[in-house]
Amino acid sequence: MLNYQFDTNTIHLEESPNNEEIEIQIKLLQPEPYAKYLKQVKDFFDGNDRYTEVLFYYCKNNEYRIIVKPDYYNDLILMLMRHQLLQKVEWKH
Repeated sequence: MLNYQFDTNTIHLEESPNNEEIEIQIKLLQPEPYAKYLKQVKDFFDGNDRYTEVLFYYCKNNEYRIIVKPDYYNDLILMLMRHQLLQKVEWKH
């Protein structure tokens, strides 16, 4: 598993187990430019040939829900970091 940090002035992120998957709730407190960055993460996973491994849902009021299978969790967290939605990622010991 990974530990990560985010700027609490720009984003709120919460994880919870969801059966055999992990659900991540994201609220963008500053939609710009972070909505664009989150869309780039979504586009990356939509562009691969495994369409159900990471699912993105827009809720309302700049809130998003992401459902990710455990095998793709690390990939998702690293992509969130790559697109500046997270500030720090490290291995959890």
